[in-house]
Amino acid sequence: MKRHAVKTKYKVLASCCLMFASLAQAEIKFNGFGSVRGTYVDTDSIQRPFADLPEKGELSFKDESVFGLQAKADLGDGLSATIQFTADGKDDFDVEARWAYVSYKFDNHYQVSVGKFANPIFYQSEYEIVGYAHNFGRLPKSVYFGFDFNTVEGIALDTNHRFNGFNLSTKLLYGNWDGDITVVSTGVDETIGIDDLMLARVELSKDWWKVFAGGFVGEFTDGSLNTFLRSTVVPGSQVALENGATQLQVEQLSDLVQYQGKDGEYGYIGYDVDYNNFLSSFEYAKYDVDGTLLPETRAWYLSLGYRFSDYVLLLRKEQFQRVTNYSQTDSIQHPILNAVARGVHDVLARNTIDGIGVSLRYDFHPSAALKFDYFEGEDKTHVDGKYSIASFGLDFVF
Repeated sequence: MKRHAVKTKYKVLASCCLMFASLAQAEIKFNGFGSVRGTYVDTDSIQRPFADLPEKGELSFKDESVFGLQAKADLGDGLSATIQFTADGKDDFDVEARWAYVSYKFDNHYQVSVGKFANPIFYQSEYEIVGYAHNFGRLPKSVYFGFDFNTVEGIALDTNHRFNGFNLSTKLLYGNWDGDITVVSTGVDETIGIDDLMLARVELSKDWWKVFAGGFVGEFTDGSLNTFLRSTVVPGSQVALENGATQLQVEQLSDLVQYQGKDGEYGYIGYDVDYNNFLSSFEYAKYDVDGTLLPETRAWYLSLGYRFSDYVLLLRKEQFQRVTNYSQTDSIQHPILNAVARGVHDVLARNTIDGIGVSLRYDFHPSAALKFDYFEGEDKTHVDGKYSIASFGLDFVF
């Protein structure tokens, strides 16, 4: 399965290269980026605080390293084609066509794009993996959690207006996503999708400040993830059937654990300030899946910093919390099934983030920066859940 996926990716790469080669008449602009980073994790008891970081006690130069190359062909009269390839260390540096879309710019205010592009579920979604584009050694994990649906296939309308010294930009997007989500408890990738994804984003800025907000709603489709989730309650359901539960009550519990046909909702808000070398940013996100046992998630970070010539020092506080709420289980009357539902909800409410971090950036070159990041946090859903993450490396663009 893995070998076939890799071959498919290289076929896509070759096809896209041939496509751009056929546009020899067009002006093609290439640019790229990369991050080479060493990461070390130390914990009291948990194996690793985040799935995409190395296990404790291991210094890895792979998990947070990434390379990217982007090509944009100007076809004239407002039409352009863009493709971005990435090779991510956590995926064994397999080459992937992360973006591939065509855009038409009507004028300086309106642009429509069709294809595969970034799903702007964060403020910095479009350059989330471009380390050189931000000052953090690592974007705050509480909010930038590494969702698998950070790219979508669809159509998007971007607008940009200026009035009275203010800049107002918006994005409206409609699309779909199909992919894999790694189940933390098993380490296995399970398939799932989101249909009819509708997103809106707005940003207002002037001089040294920006405020922004956005959100999306989409309906989850069927996939192996739903099969896995239903299987988790089968043993408890069987015991309940042997103790007087009806099949209808069992099906009610099964429906609560699966995502199929349920709406996922995501929203965020925040600000960014760069005033006389003083820096501050804040982002808050909230999301859940309606009609399921998945707890509502609330995440935020606040950073304060200062720019010293070629150096930037940032301090941050961040938190990621899944809110326990048993309202979804109240409708389940059978005591055994109710206990199973509460148990599933409690398990899904685990893995929190609460900590502080410091980042140092040194721009030693016009196109490259050295960075150091240290984060110390605690997962309060585990006994002895304290951990620390140290990383250092190089971010560059070309």
